[in-house]
Amino acid sequence: GGHGVGPVVDDLAFGGVTLFFVLSGYLITGRLLSGQTLRRFYANRARRLLPAMLVMLAATGAWFLALGSSPWALVEAGTYVRNITAAHLGAGPTPWSHMWSLASEEQFYLLWPLAFGLAHRRRALVAVGCLSFAAMLTAFAVGDVPMARFSPLTQAWTLCLGCWLALRGWAPSWPSWLSWAPLRWFGVRSYGMYLWHFPLIAAAS
Repeated sequence: GGHGVGPVVDDLAFGGVTLFFVLSGYLITGRLLSGQTLRRFYANRARRLLPAMLVMLAATGAWFLALGSSPWALVEAGTYVRNITAAHLGAGPTPWSHMWSLASEEQFYLLWPLAFGLAHRRRALVAVGCLSFAAMLTAFAVGDVPMARFSPLTQAWTLCLGCWLALRGWAPSWPSWLSWAPLRWFGVRSYGMYLWHFPLIAAAS
């Protein structure tokens, strides 16, 4: 949150990110089940994610650093640790606060393919997911909202759920309207839109 984003909008955004994490776990596990090698997986992720992020950080970093933003805020965004600093170190809002969700994604991309070949992975996923969900509920109960919302420890259950659904062979029948051309156009550009939306909001506030 931060930079004037209201609590209702913040809650809706958090719910959207939760659904995105579940879907991400499902899709990434599907790719691994198809036999994609680790080398190809990591190369594809790097080509897909890093160039656009670096361009955004270079452009917005020059602007916000000139306005007095902390260089560390830019470093934590570029090194994918914003979720950890926001949840565990008390880091306040920055022009790149939204990078917490991408940090969670990158940490998942790094660890899950390496653990994918472990025996009894579905059982382990259930155990990790349950512990993570319990940790999130506990954090909310004691009022530690940053811990509940941003920590990889409390958000792992969403990714575990998506992975578990893929490993169980769940194959949903997607509605035909998802193939509508405007939605496909938006989907192709959604990552770039997400990268830029929060710095633009911060600049306008």
